[in-house]
Amino acid sequence: MSGGLLAREDELAAVARAVDAARAATGTVLLLEGPAGIGKTTVLEAARRVAGERDALVLSARASELDRAFGFGLVHQLLDRAAKPELLVGAAAHAAVVLDPTSGAAEDAGFAVLHGLYWLVANLAEQQPVVLLADDLHWADVPSLRFLEYLARRIDGLAVAVVATTRPQEPGASAELLDELRTSATVVRPGPLPREAVADLLTAELGAAPDAAVIDAALEATGGNPLLVSVLAREAASAGVQSPAQLAELGARGVAPAVERRLRPLGAGKSAAKRA
Repeated sequence: MSGGLLAREDELAAVARAVDAARAATGTVLLLEGPAGIGKTTVLEAARRVAGERDALVLSARASELDRAFGFGLVHQLLDRAAKPELLVGAAAHAAVVLDPTSGAAEDAGFAVLHGLYWLVANLAEQQPVVLLADDLHWADVPSLRFLEYLARRIDGLAVAVVATTRPQEPGASAELLDELRTSATVVRPGPLPREAVADLLTAELGAAPDAAVIDAALEATGGNPLLVSVLAREAASAGVQSPAQLAELGARGVAPAVERRLRPLGAGKSAAKRA
């Protein structure tokens, strides 16, 4: 059982409003922002289900730290399969220079290309409401972020919703473009799981309701982060943990690798912080 959708009623309501805005041709951008493991991607997957149930065209992409150097990489993921020739007409024809892999288009393509991509999305939305899902924008390439920011400022009146996730203050992220995107978006920040949700996760994995002290130890070890709670609950079940002290010791071992992965981009100079 995952903790991603426990205690996420507000986030799911925001997703439903975004999809409904696309269906009503009022256009919207929803940005899910928070630290790693807080459940943003799980909410994004819920947006996929909601959009599918409401007959919207879902186009999705996930940015990668390793692909950040490839210009318009996120745009290719979102639009390649949807960019039929009959849609690349009028102003949208300018998008072809990016979407055609043989064109050798420069990554710093200017206004005409951004405008062309905008009209490609607008043409798609004339056929069916469109929901663009973009995961991990903090790793997105700069040209793709420029397009999403361009679209966000002009989305009113389109049958389009953009639902995206990002982490704040991520090393290497294009902070200026993400800040600009926030000004056009509804920003939702999922918080840590409440005590009741942590208890539910532990109960599901352990097969019985844990003592109050065990729940408190789990909260202390994970800070209520859904991913870390899920990992800790599985490890506790596997190890047969029964006492708060055992859970605290297990938590230190189980959470440390995840924390180390998150600190790795800071470089060797932060070794003291990693050890701490």
